[in-house]
Amino acid sequence: MNVSMIEACEVWLAAMNQGYISGNKPQIVPDQNFAKQFRFEQGPFLVMDRWHSRADTNRSGGETLIYHNGVLVWYMSYYGWYDARAISFLKEALTENYRNQRKFIGGRGPVFFQRSSLAYNNTVHFNSDFEEFSGREEIVDGSSGECLGYHRYMGGRI
Repeated sequence: MNVSMIEACEVWLAAMNQGYISGNKPQIVPDQNFAKQFRFEQGPFLVMDRWHSRADTNRSGGETLIYHNGVLVWYMSYYGWYDARAISFLKEALTENYRNQRKFIGGRGPVFFQRSSLAYNNTVHFNSDFEEFSGREEIVDGSSGECLGYHRYMGGRI
């Protein structure tokens, strides 16, 4: 099966704009404690964006899967932690990239984004294209130097 990764990336961007950053309420995943997801369909594509987090910890992990006509064609995973103080800023950084810049940079936010004393950094370690990538994002409070969280991520074409 030869699926256009350019088309898959466009569908991924549309899905990300309807998901976590949208303000829409995620679905609770049955039989998976602490799991939430967004599901997005467009033509022959299905995007599943699922993450796991618990109320007693600030750690989380997730995965985004893209299916084409029922066949998995793309996969991304991430894990790490974020302090509750950083979550709304994380959504701002992701929004900047998904909605405003409309770029794929390791599947996360822009290379750099800042508001007030908070700074978001996204360092791609291997490629930055949709077919294969890995990297790390983090949020730092510039006034104190305190890291307020990070996610490591990886993925690509299946």
